[in-house]
Amino acid sequence: MTSQPTDDSVPQGADRGTSPGGLSSPQLTRRGALRKRRPYRPRRDRGRFRLTPRDEWGMRYIADMWALRFDQLLDMFALWHYQEEVKRYEQQLADYQLRPQGPRPELPTLQPQTKSKVLSIIHRWTEHGYALTDQSHATDPVWLTLTAKALHELQLPYEAGFPPKTALKESGHIFACNQVRFKLMKTKTYGKYVWWSERAIKANWEEGAPGVAYDQLPDAVLYLDGVARLCVEVELSRKADDRYDQVLARLTALYPQILYCVRGERLYRVLLDTRERLGPAQHQQVHITLL
Repeated sequence: MTSQPTDDSVPQGADRGTSPGGLSSPQLTRRGALRKRRPYRPRRDRGRFRLTPRDEWGMRYIADMWALRFDQLLDMFALWHYQEEVKRYEQQLADYQLRPQGPRPELPTLQPQTKSKVLSIIHRWTEHGYALTDQSHATDPVWLTLTAKALHELQLPYEAGFPPKTALKESGHIFACNQVRFKLMKTKTYGKYVWWSERAIKANWEEGAPGVAYDQLPDAVLYLDGVARLCVEVELSRKADDRYDQVLARLTALYPQILYCVRGERLYRVLLDTRERLGPAQHQQVHITLL
């Protein structure tokens, strides 16, 4: 009597479709029928440039701040990776607290990004028409801003292109605001706040704070759970004392806390004197720090 073939007698893995002599034979199913190949279909998005979550986050960041210098782009991408690592850490810590097995998760640290990696990202953006670069001053690093294409795809209400070249200096306001944002977003206190820049407030004026003159907007407002918690002012040059008195009186009436980031010891002392002229309750709302 001839025995029936078992499953073990059917060629498996690399043996299937190969004759004893080592020659390739048609692919067979377990029933011995020819296996039909599915027709090859190229991916619909083949050859297209797709924005990653890191791309979108970075582009929105740049759009809010108008432009970033190359060394600040290194800080920006380092911040993105750090915040992603913090999210994973918090999830791992929550799991560990439910089931404390193995070593306790460790809080990540901010890791610098390599120049080559950031240059590769910038090249992708510029190659596909999402960003522009410019070296506005011969001795300074390159600056980067977004194109109309990027702003349109991200549905951002900003005007495309660079600000005036006079604004693209290390001593300028845009550079200083970027530095302040990095400093605050790296902290445990403000890392999860939503940064609402002056540019965003202007572009969405109908949603701006009532009672604030258009030309006297704060440099940023930080929100937590949809509530304005902190107003940020970046001060680089001396103004009249009565102007500071008016600005601080207005800001303390609108925001729970005001953070003045100033450049230089002399200006720092001027703002301290201004704070002293406020009432006791307003005095507690104002914090002053050096850039």
